[in-house]
Amino acid sequence: PLSGPTTSPTILSSTGPSSRPTTIPTILPPVNPSSRPTSIPIPSSRPTIMPAILQSEIPLSGPTTTPTILPSAVPSCGPTMVPTILPSVIHSSRPTSIPTILPSAVPSSGPTKSIIHSSRPTTVPTLLPSAIPSSRTTTFPTDLPSLLPIVFVKPTTLPKLSPSLAPHHSEITNKVDISSPSLLSNFNTQTKLLLRARVRSSVNCFSNWSISDSSIDLLTSSILSGKEFVEANKDVTVHLYILANTLAISQAYKFTFNCGQIHSVINVISNSPPQSGSFFIEPPRGVEVDTVFLLSADFWEDDDLPLSYQFGHDGIVIKDKSILSFVSTVLPSGSSRLLYAINCTMQVFDSLSAFSFQAAQVTVKPVDSSALSTFINAQLSSGATATVITLIGSLLNKVNCTGVGNCKLLNRQECSAVDFSCGECYRGYIGDDGPQNTMCTKVSSSLTVSSARTASPVSCKLDSECNSFEVCNNGSSTCEVPSKQCPSSCSSRGTCNFIDNNNGRSLSDCKLTSSSCRAVCACDSGFSGSSCSLSPAQLMQKMMQRQQLLTNLNSLPLLNATSETVLARAATLLSITRKSDEISPAAVDPALATVQNLLTAASQTEVSYEELDNILKSVDSTASAFSDGNQTQQLITSICLFSSLTTSQMVKGQKNVENVFNNFRAVTASFVGVKEEAILSVPQSLFEQLQASKKSSVELSQNLSSGVPLKVTLIEPSVKLLNSDNSYL
Repeated sequence: PLSGPTTSPTILSSTGPSSRPTTIPTILPPVNPSSRPTSIPIPSSRPTIMPAILQSEIPLSGPTTTPTILPSAVPSCGPTMVPTILPSVIHSSRPTSIPTILPSAVPSSGPTKSIIHSSRPTTVPTLLPSAIPSSRTTTFPTDLPSLLPIVFVKPTTLPKLSPSLAPHHSEITNKVDISSPSLLSNFNTQTKLLLRARVRSSVNCFSNWSISDSSIDLLTSSILSGKEFVEANKDVTVHLYILANTLAISQAYKFTFNCGQIHSVINVISNSPPQSGSFFIEPPRGVEVDTVFLLSADFWEDDDLPLSYQFGHDGIVIKDKSILSFVSTVLPSGSSRLLYAINCTMQVFDSLSAFSFQAAQVTVKPVDSSALSTFINAQLSSGATATVITLIGSLLNKVNCTGVGNCKLLNRQECSAVDFSCGECYRGYIGDDGPQNTMCTKVSSSLTVSSARTASPVSCKLDSECNSFEVCNNGSSTCEVPSKQCPSSCSSRGTCNFIDNNNGRSLSDCKLTSSSCRAVCACDSGFSGSSCSLSPAQLMQKMMQRQQLLTNLNSLPLLNATSETVLARAATLLSITRKSDEISPAAVDPALATVQNLLTAASQTEVSYEELDNILKSVDSTASAFSDGNQTQQLITSICLFSSLTTSQMVKGQKNVENVFNNFRAVTASFVGVKEEAILSVPQSLFEQLQASKKSSVELSQNLSSGVPLKVTLIEPSVKLLNSDNSYL
């Protein structure tokens, strides 16, 4: 190069720079920048390809394509397209379009324009709020409040220095959400259907449910029809509770909820139980406790696998639900009235508990009593399984039905529980309690208090000329209410006496319509039992056998029991405790322990409290053998467990659940929104209702206006269970 610079620069740059820079920069930048900047404060019109190691004293009017490794001492007027890796010591007057990965030590005076906030908040909040809040709150609040409040957010640790410009409020809107505890896409029609509509309306309205199938009347087919007043601006849950077996199988239903301007639809598709199978028994006839019968189910089909099978007879489960499609067992004999035929049953379940049912008859003739007793004792000494316990219970319940008339004409069940007697009244009929040979009358609206009483004798020639529950006395030719009868007329081996239920004293008479007295046998010497049909030795043996069965039943495990297992054990318990006169005081404890274990297991399954009526029947039968107040307390505990299961399944608005038995009565109710006194009464028998008898009641005065439900169970044991202790009243 020349010793001095030229007046005008060359068109092309030199290979190496001169020791002194030119007064005017070259048009094209050199490949390598000079070690010192030009002395002219005007930058070149085009930046260098690579930035200088040292920054210029005066920055360029436009940013470089790639930022320098180190930030400038003074930021440029405009931000770079891509932010630097490290933040500037002094932030720019304008924020970047995209926030930096790390926050600045000092926040910018204005928020970024990006709608995406940074993943990490700044240590100190900005002076002005962001347009969109961050997902995480800052440690300290801003000095100025937001222009609009944030709805449903977590408050800051410290309060704001000044209030918000706009008050916090939420807009009231109409909304509804429908849910159900059931599987609606494959609903089991053999169970109850519960639909819950949680609704909030801006105005008062009346709720209503409808169904797409016009043949179903929701008013008559529901426990709760879902018709309810909904108060404005309050969250209200409206229930539609449909009875089991209301919906048809393999159908699609549309349920619509309406309340004023609010409408919502939910679809239910019903499941189909197993189909196309058969049930048979081999051999078709045999002898009790001797012939081994094979009960088998074949060719059943269903989409919801695996299938399970359960076998039984006359309401008793022989074999609990399992995947085995057959069972081999001996059977008890049938009744001589039915030519020794017994009804065997089979249930096949799919994986969603929908089941099909079939029955078949088999003829089983009896053996003599000594062979039967030998078989029972041998089975008890060998350690009984659930199947054997059920079988022995059935054998102990055999009755002699010789000479019993046509029970259908009396509106009663067939002879099955007491020797020489028809069974209880049909459902919907009223008459003398328990198995009897007296007439039962159909309950109807015409059956009133006046028709159950006779103010003065009325002449008659036929029973049809008398009022309900009256017969024509052939001797006086007048209508009169007959006296209660003893079981089997005491088998002609004793005297029928009448006892006052309140004090245990003897009475001269006990009319059929009275609930305050009962008829009992006073057996002649050498005879025992409720109907005087057993010798004292026979009665003692049966008591010991039932006590052993109850002890064995209570020892069977119930861990992870299914609904079917609980119901099967409850049926077995009822079978063992059916004859209350054969329950000893020593058998009470294992019986009530079994009751409490079953109710505890039931609370962990989907079994309905309506299906556990057998348990309360067992408690009532066992109570006849109580010997002290401690056993009465166990009865109270058992009923309370049943009530807890009941209240857990009750819904708002459901009717009270009532149970009336000989030794106790109970009612369970759910109160919501009680502001004044509510009265809960002990349920009465039908005769008591007809006679307008005085009720036992409890008055509740707790304020429940908050909407929290109060669930109450009222229990009234019979006087004979209380002895001299009135604490249970």
